[in-house]
Amino acid sequence: MKNTLRVHLVNPASDLKMICGEYARFHSPIPPTSIAKLAAVIREQGHTVAIFDQFASKDSTEKFTEKVLVGNPDILGFSVLSPAMPTTQELINSIRKKGSTAKIVLGNTHATIYDEDLIRLRWADFVIRGEGELAFADLLDCVANDGDFSTVQGLSWRDQETTVRNPDRPQIDDLDKLPYPAWDLLDLNNYRGAPLLAMGNIVLPVQAARGCPYRCIYCAQDKVHKKFMIRPPASVVDEIAYMHSRFGVNEFGFIDAFFPSSVKYGLEFAEELARRKLPIKFSTETRVDRVDEKMFKALTTVGLHTVMLGFEVGDPDILATLNKKQSIEQCYVAMRAAKAAGVTTVGFFVIGLPGETTETIKKTIRFAIDLDVDIAKFNMAIPFPGTEFYRQVYGDEGDPRSRYEQFSSWYSGDIEGHSSSTLSSKKLRRLQDQAMLRFYARPRIVWRHLRKGTISISDMLAGAWILIRRGLFGSIRSKS
Repeated sequence: MKNTLRVHLVNPASDLKMICGEYARFHSPIPPTSIAKLAAVIREQGHTVAIFDQFASKDSTEKFTEKVLVGNPDILGFSVLSPAMPTTQELINSIRKKGSTAKIVLGNTHATIYDEDLIRLRWADFVIRGEGELAFADLLDCVANDGDFSTVQGLSWRDQETTVRNPDRPQIDDLDKLPYPAWDLLDLNNYRGAPLLAMGNIVLPVQAARGCPYRCIYCAQDKVHKKFMIRPPASVVDEIAYMHSRFGVNEFGFIDAFFPSSVKYGLEFAEELARRKLPIKFSTETRVDRVDEKMFKALTTVGLHTVMLGFEVGDPDILATLNKKQSIEQCYVAMRAAKAAGVTTVGFFVIGLPGETTETIKKTIRFAIDLDVDIAKFNMAIPFPGTEFYRQVYGDEGDPRSRYEQFSSWYSGDIEGHSSSTLSSKKLRRLQDQAMLRFYARPRIVWRHLRKGTISISDMLAGAWILIRRGLFGSIRSKS
């Protein structure tokens, strides 16, 4: 008879004060989809499973460690992205000091990329590379029944003093074989207001596809999901209907690389939602070349209120280096379509890419203003591990262990991080502040958000103070 295990899944926090400084208050926790799906699979196996989200609980290392170890778990599974690695290390050290004998398993993008280092340096007993659900399930079977770890595809582990990398696991070819995320294991009241513009509502993530067919130089999605796998529209609506009925949630946010995957898919999804008359609202991020006015209008009739678009940069030469395969003109076409449908627009822009100059960054700022997006985010270009951008900056052997804090587009600490070929990190941060000030310190933008209620008054006042102090005062200091 198979033994059952006590499995605790952990979503470690990032140090937002270190990473984002004054902007930390604007970061809301998002329900951790990957470990909620993993928990559902583990529960179907018959094991006991619980989820602990430090990002949402905001617990100290000591307090969170005590919570995680209640019930004496056999397995501790951490979902690890690079910005959260310092916190993960603190938690693992704290857990071991408490004398826990639980096996530690690391997964997600950072663990997939640095699996051998994590095993060799003894931060983990096991690392799951790539998609986690089936590999983790096989690992639990081995632990519960004294099985052979070498049979678990996608697993990295230690055999005495030797690091072993089992063969990669093929990607799941039918996402509908997986159970819905185990949202009942989380206190959903911790996730009010995320993603953007939810204005205090509980928001649940939805994933209609995994992976991405594009290979932008700043993205590492292909390290976990090699192929682009899409669920049928009706299946996605089934999940939304279930979550609406089961949890009473009316607000959803798509976490795909881009959704819808095509205009045709978007129209089919809108038709299915309309047929079922579900009283829901949702937001999404998508590409400028995968939309048109007809699709936006169809989606707004069934609840779409906000669309996030990656415009990136205003200089066509810099844009071409990103391998994003979009044009400046497509950006304008997408914005006109969104405005015609009455959708609130969030534009993502990047500053500090290779080859950038002060003039190209100012061109991006003018681009954002000319597009007339409702909300603009000016992210600092960060070479994340596993990306082509990272390879260009640090080479094939780049080791991020001394740079974890900087894996955020809003890092504002004192450590000198990546700089473009001509601009220092200090100069880039100053231009980022100036971009925010120039975009938001315009009466038409302030009035627009007051009229539409898309940003709360308290957040607007707090943001204004930060912008004035960092942007205006910073400009004065830079001239002195």
